[in-house]
Amino acid sequence: MHFPNLLHVIPEKWRKTAAWAALALLAAALLFNAFAGLGAAEIRNWDEARHAISAWEMLNGGNLLVNTFRFEPDYWNVKPVLAFWPSAAGFRLFGFNLFGMRFFQALALVLIAGISFEAVRRAAGWAAALVTLGFLTVNPAVFSHSFRNADADAAYMLFFMLFFWGLWWSWKRPWLLAAAAFAGGCAFLCKSFHVAVPGLIALVWVIVWFKRYNWKVLAASVAAGLLPILAWGAARYGADGTKFFETMVQLDLLGRVADTSAAEHGASPWYYYLRRMGRDLTLVPAVIVLLAGGVYALFFRWKAIREELRPLALLGWLGFLAPIAVYSIARVKLPWYIYPAFLPMAVLAGVLVRIWLEASPEAVRPQLAGRFRRVSVGAVVAALQAALVLAATVWIVAGEGKSIRRIVKLDRQRDVLLSAEQPGSFRGKRVYPVGPDGAFRLADATQLLTFYLAGAEPLAGGLEKFRQDASPEKLLVCVCPGEVSREWAEETGRRLGLRLIRFAGESALYGL
Repeated sequence: MHFPNLLHVIPEKWRKTAAWAALALLAAALLFNAFAGLGAAEIRNWDEARHAISAWEMLNGGNLLVNTFRFEPDYWNVKPVLAFWPSAAGFRLFGFNLFGMRFFQALALVLIAGISFEAVRRAAGWAAALVTLGFLTVNPAVFSHSFRNADADAAYMLFFMLFFWGLWWSWKRPWLLAAAAFAGGCAFLCKSFHVAVPGLIALVWVIVWFKRYNWKVLAASVAAGLLPILAWGAARYGADGTKFFETMVQLDLLGRVADTSAAEHGASPWYYYLRRMGRDLTLVPAVIVLLAGGVYALFFRWKAIREELRPLALLGWLGFLAPIAVYSIARVKLPWYIYPAFLPMAVLAGVLVRIWLEASPEAVRPQLAGRFRRVSVGAVVAALQAALVLAATVWIVAGEGKSIRRIVKLDRQRDVLLSAEQPGSFRGKRVYPVGPDGAFRLADATQLLTFYLAGAEPLAGGLEKFRQDASPEKLLVCVCPGEVSREWAEETGRRLGLRLIRFAGESALYGL
């Protein structure tokens, strides 16, 4: 005997149609969130511009192994190669533009959502899969430093979730543990020591389910995990010896975990992520999941959960809590470090919905069953079922509303080179970037990237070299300390003795 299932509100003949309709709506929302305005959003100087510069230079310098900045090995951004290859592949496929720069990061979100939806559907049914898809569609990593930016995080999270699902599939097919380990090794090639999170999850998983794996599977899995790391390490060692690895350990490991003097950010309190989640509303889905799991544990026994759902529920909790725990211990904390946690949390939300919908009177803890009549317990659980499904639905709808507003109001890239009416009109131009005083000034990585994407050649030397340059293809870009006004642009042109061509954002373009 089961408590009234909330899905029975929908007549049986309409359930399949309703499920497909919900899938269509969520898929449309997912694609909108991933790709709408992708090529118009402004460049993020940190870390998007730096990664994209390295990707551009990899293609134009002919070295796909060593990331560079201004064609010199970059020992500030010490990420392995998979941090840069997605943008390089996007440039190759779509050309040197903002859409190509971010395409494969956005595609990573779609792949994660598609794989997770189908895996949850097969394990826990349509209702669970739709909740998972909804939570993934509106998760905070979509808009911040991940799936809509040319950063390393999107590729890392794709391999993180391939690792996650590899662990789950290995519960029935133990040899797939090696596939999970290989995905974990690829995650290292995206964000180096951030692989500590999947490493911790794998350790706990293997300890819990140790009897399912023989020593051959475990040995093969260790080898599979090390294979991509060692292959890349050998190739990189051949390029510049141990310098890159020493810097990577100093900055990415010691600098972020132990000694903040080696990092670019100071230490933060251990509760930083709890406080941060409360500020940007990511605490809402977390609270839904925590309450759903906590109240179920209060009412029901662990063995009441269907056997094939238990490992997925456990893995969901591990994937959700491990990133928060690991990065709370680290001295350096940044908001996007815990974004991988929200992907397994989406899976866990779906699984918890299925677990609640399968709740039965026989599974109620004896001490509770003795205090309430069966009908009373049934009414309470039915109400909790409804509350969980309603809370999940409201969060998905509200989250998508927020996503739409963010895309409609997104900050668009405004630059004198990239915002030209005719794309490519500055290709091959010799451009001198200067400050208001006429001295050479390349403001930041974003400005360098705009030169690269426009096909212009940035030259040092300032106003003096510009006047000496006999090329008819020369131009000068003057960077303003703030937003450029027409009055400022015209006055600067008169003062420097130059002809104003156009202005946008924080810069103005001049010729003789």
